[in-house]
Amino acid sequence: MDAQTDASFGTLLRECRLAAGLTQEGLAERAGISARTIRLLEHGGSTPQRVNAQRLASALGLAGEHVEQFLTAATPSPRHHTSSPEPEPGAWPLPPTGLVGRSGEIAAVLALLQREQTRVLTLTGPGGVGKTRLALAVALQFGEQHGQEVVFVALAPLDAPERVLPAIARAAGVPDDPSRPILTRLSAALRDRHCLLVLDNFEHVAGAAVELAALRAACPGLRLLVTSRVVLHVQGEQMYTVPPLALAALQHLPPLDVLRHIPAVQLFIERAQAVKPDFTLTAANAEAVAQVCAQLDGLPLAIELAARRAGILPVQALLHQET
Repeated sequence: MDAQTDASFGTLLRECRLAAGLTQEGLAERAGISARTIRLLEHGGSTPQRVNAQRLASALGLAGEHVEQFLTAATPSPRHHTSSPEPEPGAWPLPPTGLVGRSGEIAAVLALLQREQTRVLTLTGPGGVGKTRLALAVALQFGEQHGQEVVFVALAPLDAPERVLPAIARAAGVPDDPSRPILTRLSAALRDRHCLLVLDNFEHVAGAAVELAALRAACPGLRLLVTSRVVLHVQGEQMYTVPPLALAALQHLPPLDVLRHIPAVQLFIERAQAVKPDFTLTAANAEAVAQVCAQLDGLPLAIELAARRAGILPVQALLHQET
């Protein structure tokens, strides 16, 4: 029965992919999932985690009742379920664009996270450097490689540290029980779960660090991946400073075919083409593009915002605006 369930989902996935006019590689890129995983799913060799099924449904352009049918087909048979509740549906954010120029950083953070002694890993850096996008990419790969549950919690909407644990409980599907302290209830629910908990934008609720440390200590299978402009200062915390995107050397610009693959420039080109499809890197604008990226210190968010204006302004004019 289990193999039949897997095969049924694989058939449905393939039909939806073909109907959307996508190759396996195209669907993989759009959903942020490896092409190898797509092949395994279509051949009935695996069933997706809930978060990956949601990403696939979104990438396939499914809507309404078709989404629920798709997610239901992706659900493993009952004997594969644990007694742990599933994360709240829709809690995982789907970035609107792909991650550019971060393969080295993904590999470095994954290596840190895979160490047995790493239980709390904090990605630090200034606003706009891409901490959230990097954390999402790492979490997806980690969950896929290790078959672990991944729970994402957006902390930006919270206005007080005491709201952090209740937010984690909601995202992790822990039932509400006002008669028991939240830390006790959450610790009991997560104690036997092998889970990667992604906490995004922690800096403005940093007062919850002590409770997080207590939760981590009570749950042997729990790992924390945190994005924050400040470190948590808890025992066993590992830190990784997210660097800006690599820039071109302005004094000696490389040839165009090399320059367009330098991460900051590559990001500018891709985002500019999103608003102006015929935008290309040329000998006439190459220096200006490289200078804009350098003046923005290689910060991805700033580069994306500048590139969007390339649809209405020449890059040279944009350079003067950024000066």
